[in-house]
Amino acid sequence: QIEMLFLQKEKGSLPCAEDALLCIENVGIAGDCHADGSARQISVLPHTAAEQIEEMKTGRPCLEKMKVNLIIRDAGQLSENDYLQFDEAVLRITKKGRTCHGICDLAKRGTCCPLVGNLMFAEVIKGGTLRVKERGILL
Repeated sequence: QIEMLFLQKEKGSLPCAEDALLCIENVGIAGDCHADGSARQISVLPHTAAEQIEEMKTGRPCLEKMKVNLIIRDAGQLSENDYLQFDEAVLRITKKGRTCHGICDLAKRGTCCPLVGNLMFAEVIKGGTLRVKERGILL
């Protein structure tokens, strides 16, 4: 289920919470600065990781900088190459996990950052609209 949707119009700007976002096939989210047709068109985060990040992001550059488009419930079981359908929109998970940049106190202590194992990227396989509270289907 989609918990939150965000649109970031320009790099470096704050993302805006939205009720719905239009996905364009092979491009990404309409109006988003990351809609470039790459394998990282949409950033996805499980809601449990988003909650952890919100609690611990102050003073941690990677966590403060990370902007996600889609926060979803029960996303932990997703893997690379999984397909998710939300109404007409179909997304493919292109990458799960992120390399630690080693620049915050978590890395120096050897503590696992929530982004390392949880952040995912997706591409739009079929366009359509994503809506908050909409349930997805794993294809």
